[in-house]
Amino acid sequence: MFKGISLKKKKRFFDNKNKINRKIVFSPLLVIPLALVCISSILIKSVQREFLQSDFLNHLFTGFLGYFLAIFISYIPIERIKKYLIPLYFCSLLSLLLIYFFGISIYGAQRWLSLGIFSFQPSEVAKLSTILTLALVLERKSISSIKDLLLPFLIVI
Repeated sequence: MFKGISLKKKKRFFDNKNKINRKIVFSPLLVIPLALVCISSILIKSVQREFLQSDFLNHLFTGFLGYFLAIFISYIPIERIKKYLIPLYFCSLLSLLLIYFFGISIYGAQRWLSLGIFSFQPSEVAKLSTILTLALVLERKSISSIKDLLLPFLIVI
């Protein structure tokens, strides 16, 4: 009678979501970004019609890769992510520092790091890691005076 009930929850890397609901799959939060990637790719193709090389396929591939990567990451439990937030934060700070020494200039701005086959902007990773690290610190520490805001202030700076 009580076979399926367990008092101890098993820890898994991904949450087990057996039933896929059609409302979730076709949710506006999932469909609208995908539609915007497709529309912007078509706009890039129409603007660069006269050029020999177009960025539209690169934009479409990168958009789909980011879209499916975001869905994949959303299935990782937050407890697993919390373990790696502090190292991710310091790696993002290090990558921001590396821009000054090894950064490449694209479209006149030296904001990119080249990793051989692709280049990326460390500032995008730093934004996400700063917000998540700040949330982690604020979750663990209660704020009762202005002195308690020193560590969150240092994280944001």
